[in-house]
Amino acid sequence: MKYLECPHCGCVMCKDVDEKICMYCGLEFQLPPLEKLDAFSEYADNAWSKIEYNHTQIITLEKLRDTLLPKLMSGEVRVQYDKELVA
Repeated sequence: MKYLECPHCGCVMCKDVDEKICMYCGLEFQLPPLEKLDAFSEYADNAWSKIEYNHTQIITLEKLRDTLLPKLMSGEVRVQYDKELVA
């Protein structure tokens, strides 16, 4: 995490600056301990990785749907199934 966002005015400040007061709106705030910032950053990174993976999967499935659905509806492709398993 390189930047902090002021919760009041939304301006972005560099984390390395040792300021606890927003230079734009004057709001004073405290930073959480570094261990908690690191733990959250690791958690957030893992969550974003899962989101990116899921997005990739969605795109793949959409392409597959867009390819197969017209062929299924036109009868160009047929699905065979075992009647015992369906019932």
